[in-house]
Amino acid sequence: MYIPKDYEMNNIDTLIAYIKENSFGILVSEGKELINGTHLPFLVERSSDNNIKLISHMSKANQQWREINGEVLIIFSGAHMYISPTWYEEEGFVPTWDYQSVHVYGKYIPKNSPEDLREIMEKTIEYYEGFQTEPWNGKIPDHIYNRLIEGVVGFNIEVTDIQGQWKLHQDHPDSRKRKVVSALRELKNQDAGKIANEIEKIIEL
Repeated sequence: MYIPKDYEMNNIDTLIAYIKENSFGILVSEGKELINGTHLPFLVERSSDNNIKLISHMSKANQQWREINGEVLIIFSGAHMYISPTWYEEEGFVPTWDYQSVHVYGKYIPKNSPEDLREIMEKTIEYYEGFQTEPWNGKIPDHIYNRLIEGVVGFNIEVTDIQGQWKLHQDHPDSRKRKVVSALRELKNQDAGKIANEIEKIIEL
């Protein structure tokens, strides 16, 4: 990914936290005729020796998994906002966009034994149900569960590189950042609030 130096995010803890918060990523891989892409939920795990892997699954009917050969890319995106030059109250500027994005590169590892698939499903359900006030217990009769997993394929991504871009007006003075934050707050939408919060973190550094 092209990343201007001002916008580089190299802190692994921050990047992993971002993936967890924005875990519905896009798996991109080279196919036989086209570039394939599928939107999927991803879990991220980091071992004691700092190896990182992503965990996910997709429909067995999806041709992408059959065609994966070589390195894959997973794109994670979150809040993003259009920035109007009128917010600066200065001449000589044009519109721009503030956002955060993480690109993960790695090796696709199939995980399709019954034990692997059960582990992937249980981890996925446990993670996402953890956000519910009354989590589902995940109990499914074995005959139904076995029928369901026949329709999916599981996999890990052994991560070889993580790149993060935090484009949040780092190359502008704090006075201008504050004007952007103020204008974003007035928009009163969720993405605007998130980007405003991230810009404020930079001002406070």
